[in-house]
Amino acid sequence: MKTLALGALLAGFLAACGGGGSGDDVVPAIDARTDATNNTIDAGDTTDAPVSLVCDPIAPPGMQGCAANEKCTWIRVQTTPTIIGALGCVPDGTVALGGTCTRGADGQTTGYDTCVAGSICIGPATGGVCQDICGFDGSAAAACATGQACTRYQNTFANSMEDPIAGACNPKCDPVTQLRDDNSQACPMGQGCYTLTSTTETNAVCARTVVWDMMGTTLGHNDAIPGTASANACRPFHTPRRTAPGATTFECGALCVPNDVSQNLNVGDEGGVGNHTCADLNAPPPETVVGGESCRYFWAREQFSGTTLSPFSNTLGFCWDHTLLWYDSNNDMTGDMKTPRCITLATGSDTLPPTGLIDPLQFWCIKMPMMLTGAFGHSNRYLAEMAGNTDTLSPE
Repeated sequence: MKTLALGALLAGFLAACGGGGSGDDVVPAIDARTDATNNTIDAGDTTDAPVSLVCDPIAPPGMQGCAANEKCTWIRVQTTPTIIGALGCVPDGTVALGGTCTRGADGQTTGYDTCVAGSICIGPATGGVCQDICGFDGSAAAACATGQACTRYQNTFANSMEDPIAGACNPKCDPVTQLRDDNSQACPMGQGCYTLTSTTETNAVCARTVVWDMMGTTLGHNDAIPGTASANACRPFHTPRRTAPGATTFECGALCVPNDVSQNLNVGDEGGVGNHTCADLNAPPPETVVGGESCRYFWAREQFSGTTLSPFSNTLGFCWDHTLLWYDSNNDMTGDMKTPRCITLATGSDTLPPTGLIDPLQFWCIKMPMMLTGAFGHSNRYLAEMAGNTDTLSPE
């Protein structure tokens, strides 16, 4: 197991753990304190009150700040009107890593799962899977096993849009082939390989495809996402995108395999390469006057810059409706021009020194050269960046 940085835990929650294993030892309000016998002290009197052990879900079992036969985990306190959870000590579970687990009814004394300490139940409350808990401090102790990545889940070790203090490990995979990195096998039944980008990195992991109703509905290209957008809200080989410029609603958009395209280069690959084109997933071809889509490089959707490229920056593409009004041609902060098609752009400022021309690099039509990974190379990428919860997974 792993050890999470103490500061990260203190920043999110102060958990008063320990007790007789009844499940009552739930994290109190953030300004609450407990005495040595775990009796809550007046939350308003925090100056000199002693603080009990911090409950750490990533520490080894028996060292998590809980009593014997207890574990530190995330507890679902309520689901409606909004989902609220808390960190706390509860009776240890019996289901091993990878086993089928359940979660009790919402509530501070019931809303925890049946997984053993160090793992958490991901999936439906009546049939999830115990996955290894991990951390984001970058240390080896907080990392997942080889071939896996620590991923953020909505409403798990965090409430609302808070940055989670912990995550769960998932197998890394290739979003183009949909095969796992560690064994070249497909993700398990009902899962897909989903790409998540954060402020520091992009990973692709196997995760459950969200099913939206009792009929088993999943969402494909151009389908509106009825609830909260997440990386796994759509079918495999799709990703959430805004429904229109500046919109706060999302839909599913196809992924593709890109190639360098410009006025006189690979013009036939504008919609993608081989069997991984936008049209293969029901997007209108690039030449369509209204709704035409082209395949643009994924580096435009990544939030980090500097000198960093991910394994997907120049190998994965996303389908982009270039007929929408996205481009601000006169710098007045208002979209007034359609995003140009790659086949209309001549080589320009993708070379050094920059020339200031509108060119293939500015609209993600060519690979990002390592020498241009700074602000200039990403000058227009804010138009394509994902937002909200699209760098997290839905756990249910």
